Amino acid sequence: MNLRQIRIFLTVCKCNCNITAAAKELHMTQPSVSIAIKEIENYYNIVLFDRLSRRLYLTEAGKELLKYAERLVSVSEDLEEKMLSWNKAERIRIGASLTIGSEYIAEYVQQLKARIENVDVRVLIEPSRYLEKKLLTNELDIALVETSVHIEDLNRLEYRESPLVIIAHKDRIKADKISLEEFIELPLLLREKGSGIRETFDRVMEEAGVNVDPIWEAQSTMGLINAVSMDMGVSIISKKILDSRVSDKNIKEIKVEDMEFIQHFSIVYHKDKVLTPAIEELIRICCG
Repeated sequence: MNLRQIRIFLTVCKCNCNITAAAKELHMTQPSVSIAIKEIENYYNIVLFDRLSRRLYLTEAGKELLKYAERLVSVSEDLEEKMLSWNKAERIRIGASLTIGSEYIAEYVQQLKARIENVDVRVLIEPSRYLEKKLLTNELDIALVETSVHIEDLNRLEYRESPLVIIAHKDRIKADKISLEEFIELPLLLREKGSGIRETFDRVMEEAGVNVDPIWEAQSTMGLINAVSMDMGVSIISKKILDSRVSDKNIKEIKVEDMEFIQHFSIVYHKDKVLTPAIEELIRICCG
């Protein structure tokens, strides 16, 4: 068995187990594709596809091979890219979730370029869940996220704590600190489910036995800040964003008695990823 056969098998799977479609995509004849599949089956003495009513369906053995084949091809592509670019500018594809992307990533990239000559940096800012998917398909080399990661094929290294703060219109709440009972009666303007800030907020409230029922959910932190400025409710945002971006005198920070909201930032990469000098340097920058 060789990498060529594995690539053919992956293409057949990607084409919904259609050998004709795979042959067209690979610019091969249909018999050549069938022969490559048969060679793998003979090599391992297994059946990769069930043939039912003129359609192919992956067997359990085929599904298991698919998992390893995807990783094998991904590692092969990493190796080829590393060898071909050995004497060229190194490329690093960085994913950053929304808060990290708006407040931290530019500083990280600036430091990385100062430390590694001619590094080619590509940045993608998206919600964490999308970045994790791109790590699995080798569309990103590394990601900096705000949420928990529960995918076994991804390594996670927590590198920073980021305090979150409750904000409100200055006329809605006069005190600087309120009780939890007072807080839960306020209209909540929150980030969307799945975001790091929302995950942290929901976890702390769940630990306090409080059910969260926001009147407003959004991907845009600045949209929430604008809504608070118009006294539509209270929200929770990064302390760094409040200090660096919010100049609106109508907005104030309030504390909730006996409650603390701390968000954790993590470095995430595929467990089979070859860590290039640029990736290793970025990790050092984040952890420094």
